[in-house]
Amino acid sequence: NLRIVAWMCLVGFALLRVDAVSAQDFPNKPIRIFTTTPGGGSDFASRIIAQGISGPLGQPVVIENRAGGVLALEPVGKAPPDGHSLFVGGAAFWILPLLQKVPYDVADYAPLTLISKEIFVFVVHPSLPVKSIQELIALAKARPGELNYGSGTLGGPAHLGMELFKSMAGVNILHVPYKGAPAAVTAQIGGEVKLSLSDLSI
Repeated sequence: NLRIVAWMCLVGFALLRVDAVSAQDFPNKPIRIFTTTPGGGSDFASRIIAQGISGPLGQPVVIENRAGGVLALEPVGKAPPDGHSLFVGGAAFWILPLLQKVPYDVADYAPLTLISKEIFVFVVHPSLPVKSIQELIALAKARPGELNYGSGTLGGPAHLGMELFKSMAGVNILHVPYKGAPAAVTAQIGGEVKLSLSDLSI
C-alpha cells in the first residue's frame, strides 16, 4: 500500500551493525557517523548529535558524508562491529530494498533511536501560475507530463510522497532524481524542476 509506505518515510534514525558491543571498553577510539550529502537533513541531525555526545563519551565524533543516500552504509557494513561506526539516515534505507536491488541486507543492521520526524510542504517554482494545491492539480491535468519535480533520494520521503500525491490526484508529473537534497534544491532554484516536497524536521 503506497500510503503506508509514505508514512514509513516520516522517520529519521541511526543504525549500527547488529553485533555485541562491550560496554566496558566503549568508546576507546573516535566515533564515526556516516551520513548523506552535506547540507541535507540527515547531515544536519548528525552534526547536532556529534556535538552532544562527544563530550560525555570522551571521544571525538567525526561526520563523514557520502553522496547517494544509502551509499553511506557501505563503510559501516565493512567496519568492525564495535559500535564506533554509525549511520544516520532516513526511511529510504528500509524502503529501497522493496523497489530495487541494493548492496546490503537490512537484517545486518539495527535501529538505535528515533532522531526526528518530518513534515513535508510543497515547494513550487514562481514561474508556475498556481497559488494552491487545487490550482496545481488543475494545471497538471491540463498539461499531463509537462510538469516535473525533483528529489534527492530514490525511495526517500520526497520521492514517494510526490508519487503518492500523483496517485491520489490522478496527475502525470515527471520525476527527476538528483544525488542528494541540496542538488535537488539547487535545481529547483534554477528552474530545472518546478515542484518538490521539502521537509521541516521536528
